[in-house]
Amino acid sequence: MPQVDIDGLNSTLKADVIRGQAGTSTKLGGDLDLNGNDITGTGSIPAVSAQKNLIINGNFDIWQRGTSFTPATNEYGADRWQCDTGTTGSTYSQITSSLPEKSLYGIKLQRDSSTTSTNYIHIRTALETFDSVPLQGKVLTLSFYAKAGANLSSTSSQMSLLVATGTTGNEALTGFGGWAGNVYTLNTNQVLTTSWVKYSFTMPSNGTAIKQIGLALYFKPTGTAGADDSISIAQVQLEAGSVATDFEIRNHATELAMCQRYFERLNSADISDVNYGLLACAGATQAFGAVFWQVEKRAAPTTTCSSGTDFRVTNSGASPIETTSLTFAQANTQSVRAYAQVASGLAAGDVTRLHDDGLGNSYIDISAEL
Repeated sequence: MPQVDIDGLNSTLKADVIRGQAGTSTKLGGDLDLNGNDITGTGSIPAVSAQKNLIINGNFDIWQRGTSFTPATNEYGADRWQCDTGTTGSTYSQITSSLPEKSLYGIKLQRDSSTTSTNYIHIRTALETFDSVPLQGKVLTLSFYAKAGANLSSTSSQMSLLVATGTTGNEALTGFGGWAGNVYTLNTNQVLTTSWVKYSFTMPSNGTAIKQIGLALYFKPTGTAGADDSISIAQVQLEAGSVATDFEIRNHATELAMCQRYFERLNSADISDVNYGLLACAGATQAFGAVFWQVEKRAAPTTTCSSGTDFRVTNSGASPIETTSLTFAQANTQSVRAYAQVASGLAAGDVTRLHDDGLGNSYIDISAEL
């Protein structure tokens, strides 16, 4: 048994005390508390458990792409949440005030004032196979906070919610109905008020062969939009079990890294003159080299950037040269090869620095979304 020293006292601990097991208690003796529970006199603490909330960015804290969108069909807004609308004149935006307790942000889905299109306005997200397979045969509970805008036009001020499963895994987030073995374990409506209310829904057991789970939250407007034809959402949680527990607050760095496994924007903070990497000059007009991600992606990603003229390289005389284009090839889960083109001014064999043009408008997007 290992010996540990705490404040000068030698103690002997069994290995299973150190490891712990989810769903069990481990005897330690004393008034200790690892999870914020009052265990005075019990001599035991709940073992550390795996992440409870299966939804990534359920509290809408991460917005790498921006904070307000008027998207076309199937574009992402808040990280891990795809916006889908057939409605011209809809806005998806970050909420920053008058939120439920424990929320810094939320999301607002709005049909713009005077718009007459009445197609669905919704957001959706999905779990990949790694996160879905452990839920085979399990009961799940969905919970979230929501409220209606003052002019919500949907029938009876309703929002709709949908949970789907599939049996292939890692299928595209668009169109749950097209998933192999698709089953809707939840397909219902909820009447909203103009105040924040927490709602919860427990679903029947998942199939034993599921490999993917998807969630959609949406509303269907009617008539002509008023000034606030919207729904607002916060604290979305999907968890195993039949009881909706308190929303799980994760460390911000952890939540960001979880999001960046699917999508990462280099220079999401619009930093002027930010560095992207070192390139080797192939001649007077081109340089190439690797650009690395901060977080390894779940699969080989698609790499794009802002305008190819938003970047610069630096020649051997330390003079910045504007790029005329920036392209990418051979992306893998950790990096991509970048090709920077300039009009002139580089020398073969030199090493150059790829960076922002000084205006802070450049970015590189790395997407491994489902």
